Amino acid sequence: IDGTWKGFLFDDIINSIPVNNNSITGTLSYAIEYSHYIFESHIDASCNWYGSAAAQDIINKVTLSTVDIAPWLSNGTDNDAATGFQPVPNSCDGYPTLITLDGYTDVTCNGANNGTVNITVTYGKAPTVFTWTKDGDANFVSHDEDPSNLAPGIYHLAIVDGNGSNIYITDPQANGPGTIDVTITEPTVLTASANGTNNLCNGNTTGTASVTAGGGTLPYTYLWSNGATTSSINNLSAGIYSLTVTDANGCTKSANYEVTQPVVLTATATGVS
Repeated sequence: IDGTWKGFLFDDIINSIPVNNNSITGTLSYAIEYSHYIFESHIDASCNWYGSAAAQDIINKVTLSTVDIAPWLSNGTDNDAATGFQPVPNSCDGYPTLITLDGYTDVTCNGANNGTVNITVTYGKAPTVFTWTKDGDANFVSHDEDPSNLAPGIYHLAIVDGNGSNIYITDPQANGPGTIDVTITEPTVLTASANGTNNLCNGNTTGTASVTAGGGTLPYTYLWSNGATTSSINNLSAGIYSLTVTDANGCTKSANYEVTQPVVLTATATGVS
């Protein structure tokens, strides 16, 4: 509704007028009391009263238990002469900034810094300044809409829109401010430990080598220096066999095992003629 409302005093004053999505469409026959005087008030209910950096003030000003504000009124009340419902002239942009968390990627390898976050911003008033911060790291700050090269940790998004507001919603039906907090994780350390058995006789090819892998992200693949691609190899002659374990994310860990053999067995025959 965008029009002129006339208020009248009745014996039974209605204490609240329901406001839903900043609209009072369908609200009829309400009496409005203003400092005990009959008044005529222009209410622009077709706009979203949004855009003030002091948006949180309205939460403290609205005390009626029956009031229904969605998304919410950002500053001022209907008897706040300084600001009214619309805190900044021409700042009514129809809807608050809506930010959707489209997804994020965790760090692929332990100790890496390749996490990412992806969001989509709609509505609100441009330009929007993004500020990502990280728990426990006072030196980290990113103003990218979609930050990348992230280490493990908990990241928080703050904004300031073109109206100077630091409030945003994360759902079109939200009844109040939203927050976006993203936890980037990392896998455990990829490990590889090689062992085996040695040749019992010099020149034999009965040696073996195997690897035990752990951590990282399953499944693993194996590549030995002799070209084998299994976790265990056998029929080995003496020598050093190196191995690379690769996990599902492409992280690698190397190990090696040396197959040994005894010295050449010799025998000397002697006799008496």
